[in-house]
Amino acid sequence: MINTASKLTVLFIRAITILSLGAIISACGGGGSGTGASNDSVPQSGSTDETTTTPIQEYLNRESAPLPNDNDIQAFMTHFWNNVAADDRCGQCHDDTHEAPFARTDNINAAYSATTSLINRLAPQQSAIVTKVEGGHQCWETNDSACAQILTRWIQNWVNSGEGTGVSSTTIILEKPDEVDITSSKVLPADAPTEFDDLYDIATTYCAGCHSETAATSQQPFFASPNRDTAWDAIRTKIDLKDEPRTLAQAQSRLTVRLRSESHNCWSENCNDDAGEIHTAIQAIAAGIELDEIDEDLKISGGMILTEGTVASSGGRFEQHQIAFWNFSEGDGSTAFDTSGVEPAMHLSIDSGIGWVGGWGIEIGEGDGRAWSNTTSSKKLYDNIALSGEYSIEAWVAPANVTQEEAHIISYANGNEERNFTVSQTLYSYDFFQKTTEDEDGSSNLSTDADDEDLQATLQHVVLTYDRENGRRIYVNGEFTGDGDPDTAGFLTNWSDGYVFSIGNEPSNDRQWEGMVRMVAIHNRALDADQVLQNYDVGVGQKYYLLFDVSALVNIDDCYDSYIVYEAAQLDNYAYRFNNPFFARLYEADESGPAECAATEPPAQADYSFSVTDIRLGINGKVTEVGQAYRNVGRNAAGEAVGLTIDSASNADGYQQISDVGTVYAIENGPVEDLFFLSFARIVANDGEVLDGVITDPAAISVSNPLADESSDFGVRTFDEVNASMSEMTGIPTTNASVVSVYSDVKTQLPTTEVAESFLAAHQIAVAQMAITYCSELVDLEVTQSSGDRRFFTAFNFNDVPATAFADSSARDNVYDPLINMTVGTNLAAQPTTADVKANFDTLLDGYSGTGESRSGLLDCGSDCDATRTQTIVKSLCAASIGSAMMLIQ
Repeated sequence: MINTASKLTVLFIRAITILSLGAIISACGGGGSGTGASNDSVPQSGSTDETTTTPIQEYLNRESAPLPNDNDIQAFMTHFWNNVAADDRCGQCHDDTHEAPFARTDNINAAYSATTSLINRLAPQQSAIVTKVEGGHQCWETNDSACAQILTRWIQNWVNSGEGTGVSSTTIILEKPDEVDITSSKVLPADAPTEFDDLYDIATTYCAGCHSETAATSQQPFFASPNRDTAWDAIRTKIDLKDEPRTLAQAQSRLTVRLRSESHNCWSENCNDDAGEIHTAIQAIAAGIELDEIDEDLKISGGMILTEGTVASSGGRFEQHQIAFWNFSEGDGSTAFDTSGVEPAMHLSIDSGIGWVGGWGIEIGEGDGRAWSNTTSSKKLYDNIALSGEYSIEAWVAPANVTQEEAHIISYANGNEERNFTVSQTLYSYDFFQKTTEDEDGSSNLSTDADDEDLQATLQHVVLTYDRENGRRIYVNGEFTGDGDPDTAGFLTNWSDGYVFSIGNEPSNDRQWEGMVRMVAIHNRALDADQVLQNYDVGVGQKYYLLFDVSALVNIDDCYDSYIVYEAAQLDNYAYRFNNPFFARLYEADESGPAECAATEPPAQADYSFSVTDIRLGINGKVTEVGQAYRNVGRNAAGEAVGLTIDSASNADGYQQISDVGTVYAIENGPVEDLFFLSFARIVANDGEVLDGVITDPAAISVSNPLADESSDFGVRTFDEVNASMSEMTGIPTTNASVVSVYSDVKTQLPTTEVAESFLAAHQIAVAQMAITYCSELVDLEVTQSSGDRRFFTAFNFNDVPATAFADSSARDNVYDPLINMTVGTNLAAQPTTADVKANFDTLLDGYSGTGESRSGLLDCGSDCDATRTQTIVKSLCAASIGSAMMLIQ
């Protein structure tokens, strides 16, 4: 029996618990569930009805319900159980009668006990409950991956808030991969084969109403384009060549799955029949492609497919106050899911013109529209920020160019004049507008200094924060820009709860921004400098660790498997990026082997020491010259093969670094099909083929020309040569601060080999960034100089407006001639004609119009045609010159 005093104490504790947990729930978004407003164009999770009772509130209102026994169970209750126990989540099945009663509502301690075996505290993304849902089990959203990401975040919040065994999400546990046969492989050709005809006919007949750039409501990818080549480029990543021997039920091609399993816009009364047509057409394509047999003389590792590696995307971010998060991992469709785990969810509608980017992201082009949430869902920002008085906007973005002005990247607004906040671009600057009690219309702007050119047309991490102590701050690539807020800090209590959150444009659609967005997050606290840097260091996008098995090559006599591990990611729709290889060893108990190898606890490793020379990446049964940044592993500065020693003494921390460089590698079949492996010129005492068809003594391989005896008469400049050439052309030293900053960011994206066939689109993007930087520094310098002191544009007036500065051919030649002399030269045996180069410059200035397409020129600047625009035009012409083949080819 309980006495009265004790019962009053219990009730008091229960009341305090309800209040404290209620405060936590309010801060982290609660766990109510329902649907958004009826006019919402995307499904929304979570209730916007403030009277909805959460599972925690219902539980604690029952006097008989036992309280959490410790802090970890309370963290479980707050961050995980409260979100899954509702009837429209897991509570409808996983109650006290289920074999896995983790959502039971009668006893929180019993629910906790039932859950601990279903989660992985060290790697929440590998939890059984996560992988079950990701595999299609009872996801409450329309996207299984979104549910898995949300569950992962709830588990992370729990284990990081509890006691004892909770760890940071920075932990990555490498998983032993399955063996993959790499003796032969098929590769989709770059150009559409004849066998594509049947699939193309189906696509253009039944899918052109949406998946064509000419459709009234166009939707990427444009695999039903009237242009056959465009259609092939768009459809290649939707084809799985392994479907050739598979039945329709087994097929994995995305085109087939969309019809067979998702009933997506079937054209007949039987979706399975329609999927069968697609499947047959794909099998015909696969049957027409010959196998690439791997060279038996190569010394190779085990094979790996990107998407079968250990996921490395979830760790390390500071997200304690994150209230909305979009990583654009969906890859297709018209919805980007808010996977913050904070409810109500704030999913985004994706306008039809916006394209999805491989490796997670969206691409917004001219006139393409925006990603947006309706007013009901956007109110989540008002509810979580207006009274807190502080917030952060975080994004990974890649502006398409540095000529955009008043282009709105992210906003919570009602048009271009009414806003709670707006992040925009003006040329080389980020702009930050917001409404406060000190700025009622939100018209006062904090911009990054135009002279610093913080905004570049490359992938950047940008964070904008506000609190009343520091005002507005802007961070780019982990560093505070140093720009001070000119306004008095105010409160945010005058924000409107009826505005719309948008990415890429305003609700009024008259402030279009162009570029790529890889991630956006909103926090209801101002991140400090360390937290910003932490999130920048984590990076962005879907990343994996690829474990290439070299056990058979190194032959270490113990119970461990040996791997060379790369961090890898899909860079965009055209290329992969590989980074930072290291050597690691994994133990997995094997009852079929010796007794010491069947033990649960890992036994001691054997001592070992061996060397590696010249590592090459292979893809789909072949080793090409493209992207071979690791061919110098084990070589000294003179190119001599001395071997990189890998030994147990250097592996005390569980891994040994092999290289700290990265490389870009072209996509062939796509991330779920491209099969990678490693080959070695020498590993231990095994010599292998490099590229020239014979077993070669590694010491005899020339670093500058490791290809066959015959080589091309021309090639491209490598990363260091590009930098040195641009410096020589412009006179701007390689030690210039802006040059050093950009070069360090894009160095691994520049060409690493002189072979012209290895040059990729990703390389050209990096070349363009370097050209823009050098030319900006050149023009900014000459603007401050008198004409007699200038090196290049001695007769040009930078203070004229564009119409005057470029009025006629004579005026234009004041810019054209120095640029031609700088980049083309004169009296050379082979060079573009001066007339041709000037004609191209004229097109950049004046624009062009052709059949079905037209583009405005740099002189089409509306009301912004001032001297600053003139200087920007010269920078653009200069960058087009030194970033072209005239510099690159040698």
